[in-house]
Amino acid sequence: GEFYTIQAPFKAYHSLDEAVRDYCILLTEEPAYLPALIFIGKSRDAYIDAMATIYATRETYPNDIKVTISANELSLYDKAFD
Repeated sequence: GEFYTIQAPFKAYHSLDEAVRDYCILLTEEPAYLPALIFIGKSRDAYIDAMATIYATRETYPNDIKVTISANELSLYDKAFD
């Protein structure tokens, strides 16, 4: 229920491609994220909610992601939940 600051190192990348590849590996191979992967192909909202409990510290993160997807029609590019 309280906000707190986390100080952590950030990784620097030489290109966007390198960063995206590393991010995809993290989300699909890191054991902490495995519980969320069961929702791929089933429920985008359940996947976002499951990932948010692991990935984000901001309480509004799941809704922020859903609003961004909807506002920008990003579901058109997402084949995992067709």
